[in-house]
Amino acid sequence: GSNLALAAALYLSDKILSSPACGELLRRLKLSGTGCLWKLLLARGVVIRAGASIDSFRRQIFRELLKRQ
Repeated sequence: GSNLALAAALYLSDKILSSPACGELLRRLKLSGTGCLWKLLLARGVVIRAGASIDSFRRQIFRELLKRQ
């Protein structure tokens, strides 16, 4: 059940922290069951504006996805 959490962490590390090694690891692991919806939910701005209420619905949907995994 940790595939989505690991995929999201590696993806965000690659995109936000500019760590290409994390992106490469994510591609090599080919984590199953992660889909693409979460990538739309966790856009760079959503993570950087962590306290903004405008993005709260995206964060809540991502939390629900994590619970279902």
